[in-house]
Amino acid sequence: MPIMRPAFFADPKDLSLRAEQEIFLIGDDILVIPAFAEKPNLPGGIWREISLVDGDQQDKYQATLKIRGGAIVPTGKIIQNTTEESLAPLTLLVSLDENGKAEGSLYWDNGDGWEYRNGEYSLQKYSARTEGNSVTVRLTGTEGSMETENKGMAIVKVITDNGIRQASGNLEEGITVRL
Repeated sequence: MPIMRPAFFADPKDLSLRAEQEIFLIGDDILVIPAFAEKPNLPGGIWREISLVDGDQQDKYQATLKIRGGAIVPTGKIIQNTTEESLAPLTLLVSLDENGKAEGSLYWDNGDGWEYRNGEYSLQKYSARTEGNSVTVRLTGTEGSMETENKGMAIVKVITDNGIRQASGNLEEGITVRL
């Protein structure tokens, strides 16, 4: 589960971020800029705007969300309770770094009990690499004995400075998105 963090965690060497009180991170890869923020001091590097819910970017009261360059962030559909499948479909948001690469992971368990101690969990690792005019996203590693709801299938959305490109398929085979 991603943890809410102060903005200076994005770049601990940038002392100006230590005084920033309006923006924050969710995990290492999502930057949240509340609508009330006035001239926030943003961390350096690549940060591309994303949308998680249709219409959120048109609502003046909604926060702006940005994804870090070099990150792959797994998302699922909105659910109403814990018995619903949230990873069907699994969507991977990909923001490439300056070298055309990105990495990310997804941890999954039952959410109840201690079975994860006996290996009943799933940790999936992903990588994205630019090859010519396309990006290929692959499942690069797994741990644990649990199978996730998506069974290796995913939608990949590559967030670029010129919009979003997407494709779907099997992560073990690799999903190629044309840019």
